[in-house]
Amino acid sequence: MGVRVINQKRHHYLDIEKKIKSGEYIRFGKYAPIVIENPFDKGNGNLSIAADINDFLNKYAPYLVLNILKDRKNKKITFYGSMPLSGKNTNILCCTPVPHVAPEIHELGTIGDELYQLAPRDVQLELTLPKAHMARYRQSEGKKFSVAGRVGYDIKSSLTKATIAQQILFWSQGVNSERISDFLSPEDAKTILELSGRSSDPSDRLANLVLNSEPSKTRMRGHFKDPTVRERLLDLDQRLSELAARYVSDDKYTLYWKGKRSASLEEYSTNRWLVVEDEGWILPYNVSTDSLVPNFLQNLMPEGRDAIKDQAFRAFADSEPNLIGDLCIRKPNSALPPAVATLKYSLADCCISDQVFNGVTKGIGTLYGDRYQNDKLKSETSANRLSGFADKITCNLSIENGEGVLRPAYSGNEFTHIFKMPADKSQANLQTCEWFGMVIAQSAGIPVPQFSLVPNIEQKKELSDPSNEIDLDAIAAMASDMFSTSITDDIVTEPHQAPNYLIERFDISRPGETTLKVGEDFASILGVAPTSKYSVLTEEIAEYLAHESTDWNKDRATLLRLLTTNMLINNSDMHAKNLSMLRTYDSETKQIISNTLSPAYDVVCIDTSVLSGQLASTHRGHAMKLGGTDKFDYQKLIEFAVEYLDFDTQQSKLLIQETATQAVARVQQLRANPPALLSESGSPGKVLSSLCLFVEENYSRYFSKHFDLGDDAVKEVFDSGASEVDDLTITRFL
Repeated sequence: MGVRVINQKRHHYLDIEKKIKSGEYIRFGKYAPIVIENPFDKGNGNLSIAADINDFLNKYAPYLVLNILKDRKNKKITFYGSMPLSGKNTNILCCTPVPHVAPEIHELGTIGDELYQLAPRDVQLELTLPKAHMARYRQSEGKKFSVAGRVGYDIKSSLTKATIAQQILFWSQGVNSERISDFLSPEDAKTILELSGRSSDPSDRLANLVLNSEPSKTRMRGHFKDPTVRERLLDLDQRLSELAARYVSDDKYTLYWKGKRSASLEEYSTNRWLVVEDEGWILPYNVSTDSLVPNFLQNLMPEGRDAIKDQAFRAFADSEPNLIGDLCIRKPNSALPPAVATLKYSLADCCISDQVFNGVTKGIGTLYGDRYQNDKLKSETSANRLSGFADKITCNLSIENGEGVLRPAYSGNEFTHIFKMPADKSQANLQTCEWFGMVIAQSAGIPVPQFSLVPNIEQKKELSDPSNEIDLDAIAAMASDMFSTSITDDIVTEPHQAPNYLIERFDISRPGETTLKVGEDFASILGVAPTSKYSVLTEEIAEYLAHESTDWNKDRATLLRLLTTNMLINNSDMHAKNLSMLRTYDSETKQIISNTLSPAYDVVCIDTSVLSGQLASTHRGHAMKLGGTDKFDYQKLIEFAVEYLDFDTQQSKLLIQETATQAVARVQQLRANPPALLSESGSPGKVLSSLCLFVEENYSRYFSKHFDLGDDAVKEVFDSGASEVDDLTITRFL
């Protein structure tokens, strides 16, 4: 049973008036030309009629709104929004150039009060009456509706580029965009963004749509030169994207975090993807986006030669990858369960000396810096995808017969460690440079994950064979020619085979823990794509920490220590993706427990003599600018610490001095007692010796002339032993 609209042309107006007075017909207001047959059974309330009335009110809302416009001068108005809209009640927004109307959106009243008053009580409870709102908009030139308008006009047909251009202009004005979700449906937002096309700059995307639809292009181009207009358009694009993300599509993927459904991922226009969060679980990433693929997902995907192009993202999602952080993508009705890794065995549980792995590797082989071999390894572990440029694979660590065993990880459940290897022979020493940088960072008081060098060997014998023990002295004996000699049939080496590098994930829990951990890098946190990771400023990091860190005292000290260490080792690649926050949640309540800087990673000593042929022969500028420049110096560190980290000048100097002194003391320890893997006849090998010299020169270049402590004091710190050096803190003044 539907609502019957009376065709007034077929009836004499006196007959219509007579039936309206008798209650057989119902007219909506004084001016609207809509008359319907009374839908209610006078004897019994009919609940089924409620749905018909709701449909009727939504369909004819643009005309019914004229009922509540008291001034006939307002009969020609512009409507924004389509029917039905999202939410329980439909909201109709009408705009007029009439001067006396308020510029802000205000409510006029509800539509269909006549029906509500006549309806039985049980029907009234089921009705969802639309609400009408009015706002002034002087530039309104969109589709006009009047009392002479065609009854039954479908406003969706007006969502063309011309009328949408007017909507964009309206919604970008003042505070209008804050209420956009009250008036536009997710499907409307999706349509607007589809018609706006694709652009690298979201503000250009909407501006170009208006310019291409606006007859007076010259006047409008001047309008869009105003930077405040660009800012409003960027905000509008963001709000439209978030609204469009609510559009339900049959063709969508599921995002799981820590094994539970966290969100859906869907393509709402060609190669443009959005995330819709589930209310029942957690998605601990910044899901806002200004690009085709959500920024946080881009920052979790491979870069460089393994990068996934926008048009290939569907194929990437179809592969149902496991990403870092126990986040995974699954196809609709996938039989592949979500992956959750558990750290059953840590590097700390294995025999580690000088951060050198003393276990064995299985299924990795001896690495030649061969592209084919690297691709084969990455293909075998391709269910797990890692971000960044470097060649790396996911690994699993276990303990068998009391010995650590490292194997490639073929599923997300096994993925506990990241194994880095050279992309080619010219980068053979990059892993040693990263190990060295991490050792220095650790000694400087910076929290780091478990990490180690991994001898570049392939173990041939079974683990149960007691003769199959890695002989580090034997490895050292052959290190004089960069590992150019074969020692036995069991340990295979090749020319220029430097060690590989292993780091433990800090975002997974041990069995029985009741907390959930996730690391999110600052590119994701600040909503920038990987291509913009070098645009983030150090000051932005500090401002975020000041507002969001749950341990500001610790994090501000760690950041200053990290900046100091980066100067010492010339780590010129600490961009927004190489710095993260580590958040922990209670697994039961889902409440956040802490949000602090994560342990440091990708801290690489970039010594140009060690990495010859890959980098410039001079010190590189830093990735994130400090004080407007990528050239750091002692004074800039002090100014930054005072202005952004709330230290006073004396505190800043003391912390920087402690950090640099601890670091150079560790360098001297490595020179005096190098790991066997990097030594030659008990002395540092060529690579380690070069790295140590490089840092000592930087210490003299940047710091020692500013310090009150002299060489004797530094020697005293060194002589105190590594454990005491590592324990130095700044608690004396915090």
